Amino acid sequence: MSKSYSTNDVLLFIPNLIGYSRVVASLFSFFLMIFSPDQWQLATATYLYSFAADLFDGMAARKYDQCSSFGGLLDMVTDRCSTLGLLFILYGEYGSTDHDHFGFYRLVRKNMK
Repeated sequence: MSKSYSTNDVLLFIPNLIGYSRVVASLFSFFLMIFSPDQWQLATATYLYSFAADLFDGMAARKYDQCSSFGGLLDMVTDRCSTLGLLFILYGEYGSTDHDHFGFYRLVRKNMK
């Protein structure tokens, strides 16, 4: 980063705003997947938005010279949490019933019905 920015400036960088929208989209898609499975098309679309937006936050960071450590961390954590969340939900739906590795998920899902 060649310029000096304040913390507030970094939080409002265009790539970071894209990153925040990815977090919201992922959480919303997980909510739909768990609590409203009949809305699977919307859940899939919002998850795919989050996935596709990952490409654009990096492009925006380089184009506008807004690369930051915070943005890199936000991007990396969002990627890992989105993948883990999807795997967690898929395991709850299609995983083996012989092992109760994700008993908490089943407990929450059972009590929310």
